[in-house]
Amino acid sequence: MKIVLFFTFIFCFFCFGLKGQIKIADIGLATGFGYALNGRSVPEGVYRLVYLQGLVRSQILPVAYRRGIFDAVYLGVEPQYNLVWIDEKQENFEAGLHFILQPTFRLSETWKAYFIAGIGPHYFSAVTASQARGFVFSDAMGLGVEIKLSPQIAILTNFRIRHLSNANTRLPNLGINTYNFHLGLVWKVKN
Repeated sequence: MKIVLFFTFIFCFFCFGLKGQIKIADIGLATGFGYALNGRSVPEGVYRLVYLQGLVRSQILPVAYRRGIFDAVYLGVEPQYNLVWIDEKQENFEAGLHFILQPTFRLSETWKAYFIAGIGPHYFSAVTASQARGFVFSDAMGLGVEIKLSPQIAILTNFRIRHLSNANTRLPNLGINTYNFHLGLVWKVKN
């Protein structure tokens, strides 16, 4: 958990310590559902999770770089607390940060498509025969849609494929792969 706090501090220092050079574009809240790719990704049963996450994004390219349907590139962080079910028992959790890169493309005034990729440190509480408890990395990539509801509010929805493992820092480390669906709201921040 100390590593998660360390990375949170680094991100906050990066965003707020550069004296206005990086501005927060929007903040949000989301939930989602994940399901093991092969149905039984851990020997103990089917691995499922429910995401509870926040979102803070910063736009990293100036408006002058917008061309055609290209809209923006965001860097962001998603603090997560994920409830984990193995078969029918919800006794475990994952908690951590997911650092994201998100290029977006305008489809209309209301709709944007985006690619999302990220990685981040997590704590994994489950005890399984295929993945050690403790510090792990979560890496994911996927596609999504942003739907503008008003000038300040939008809905984000996306599909991601995610891999969770400890990068061979200890055994066992077979990893857990999941399909994930996310749905959330973002609020534009006035700078």
